Amino acid sequence: MLREVDFFCFLPIIVMKQIVTSIIVFLIILSCAPTHDNSITIAAASSLRPVLQEMSSQFKVETDVAINIVTGSSGKLAAQIEAGAPYDIFLSANTIYTDYLQNKLSLNNKPIIFAHGQLAFLSNAYLDIDTTSLKSIINNNYFQKIAIPNPKLAPYGQAANDVLNKLNIVEEVKHKLVFAENVSQTNQFLKTEGVNAGFTSVSSVKIKNFSEGYRVYAIDSKLHKPIINSLLIVSKKKDEDYNVQKFITFMKTSKAKSILKKYGYTIPE
Repeated sequence: MLREVDFFCFLPIIVMKQIVTSIIVFLIILSCAPTHDNSITIAAASSLRPVLQEMSSQFKVETDVAINIVTGSSGKLAAQIEAGAPYDIFLSANTIYTDYLQNKLSLNNKPIIFAHGQLAFLSNAYLDIDTTSLKSIINNNYFQKIAIPNPKLAPYGQAANDVLNKLNIVEEVKHKLVFAENVSQTNQFLKTEGVNAGFTSVSSVKIKNFSEGYRVYAIDSKLHKPIINSLLIVSKKKDEDYNVQKFITFMKTSKAKSILKKYGYTIPE
């Protein structure tokens, strides 16, 4: 048994242990508490990545709201959202997926069309090309492999497929086609996989993705269905609605529109 004097000698140690324990418990509770960071998460078609990266910097300066960017093929992102992915806004390279999600998830918000994209044919060979010679260019034996975004998932792949059908050369070139998941992967194939031509977006090659030696040719939009980019609010979290609405407002500004035009997009009237 401790003497009275011994007990009081150990008292500071006991008190200190209780204080440390209380601090640890407090920190655990604090770490488990929900946080409300001043940010939103946007899922966007990979063709929109360079645009959104520039927009996010400007948006942060004007609103102090950060944007977390997730990119992929429009179809794959739509599937993630349908499965419950915690995104706030979805930017699709077409209206098919935003219309589908709005109906499927019974969202109150309707899709907003904000820009039209432009399809490009990219090659590492200098060739004179226009809408009348495009067929012979694609058929050129120089191009042994032609990259194309997956038409089942990526709107730019759907547009490229439209072009091949319009020119009636699907059967002639199908052995050349190398399918990528989206525009970003198509561009990666063009840089690293020995693919010397491909269909991609004008926007993705506006940021010096490709060094000298590559040629970018804009394809006449009459050869494919319009690439209509649309936006849909998919967040159901009420505490983030204010920041989401800030971004919707920003997309209507002259600054946002000028960034879109810089990357080859046209703005609907």
